[in-house]
Amino acid sequence: HEYLHMFLGALKVMNFDTYNKVIGMVSNTEYFNTMKQLMSNNFRYSNLADSDLNEEVFVKILSKHLTKETDSSIDKSLHNAASLIERTLFPKSDLGSNVL
Repeated sequence: HEYLHMFLGALKVMNFDTYNKVIGMVSNTEYFNTMKQLMSNNFRYSNLADSDLNEEVFVKILSKHLTKETDSSIDKSLHNAASLIERTLFPKSDLGSNVL
């Protein structure tokens, strides 16, 4: 979970438009908005700016996706978002696909 924040932080610095696109790929789903509502009611997240809360929700959902704990309705959006993060941060990686 915390490593995903580091990847997103790097993405935000390297390419802010892609960072916004990644968050946007998932933020329009019902699953994301339900999770956002639940998290915004939690005292840990209640004082965050909307953009920071969106990142927290994205990281939480992507973490769940990577451990196969998400609702399958969002899997394609998450896979596409993770692929975009990977292609942006590791454009010529020898690691192959599916780094994230």
